Amino acid sequence: ARRPEVKGQEAGGASPAAYAQRRSKSALAREGGSRGTESAVTAALGWLQRAQSPDGKWDCDNWAHSKGHPRDGDNFGDARYDAGVTSLALLAFLGNGHSHRVGAFRGTVKKSLTWLRRGQKANGSIGFESGETMYNHAIATLALCEAYGVSRDFSLRRSAEQAIKFCLDAQNPNLGWQYGVKTGKNDTSITGWMLMALKGGKAAGIEVPDAAFSGAVRWLKRATDSKGRAGYSMPGGGS
Repeated sequence: ARRPEVKGQEAGGASPAAYAQRRSKSALAREGGSRGTESAVTAALGWLQRAQSPDGKWDCDNWAHSKGHPRDGDNFGDARYDAGVTSLALLAFLGNGHSHRVGAFRGTVKKSLTWLRRGQKANGSIGFESGETMYNHAIATLALCEAYGVSRDFSLRRSAEQAIKFCLDAQNPNLGWQYGVKTGKNDTSITGWMLMALKGGKAAGIEVPDAAFSGAVRWLKRATDSKGRAGYSMPGGGS
């Protein structure tokens, strides 16, 4: 099958060929890496592999308990964010050039992708119920797009496209995002993750309208004060 061309790269896209640089020795040296740094990364990925649940996710609320660690006060972890944490872990493997097709951790990557895709709803959302679980969807979308970009496995494309579509459906007209679908409210935190997700989609060759980027930029400008401080929901304000 002919691979789709990447359109609109001026809006933040990158060629899918860029993913090939992730395991390039020349790129590693150019960016300051060494045998030692690679050994450290591999050891960290190995820890993540051992922490993965049999069903493919990384478990927020039961992992420490299952390993025999005592509960740390009220810090039990929250099962609502399994999709987001799983996606962050998956991004670590993908960032080192592993996929469900190649690499020493391909089985780990495959299980996590299967778990994420199994949880995707008909509207394209992943891990989103209400409120702050919108973070789950944004990070999961980025992970799916990265997985597709790294592997060029076209069986992943539909899931990634549907996830991108939900991002677009949730965006406030001509602005950004918050904790819901077109809530009329915007915050810089969710908007930042959504921008990462959309850029990940464009980099993988998925069509993303330029209007989505321009709306987000409009919000970021609105949230930034005269000293260059970007606020959470107002210029320079909030965390």
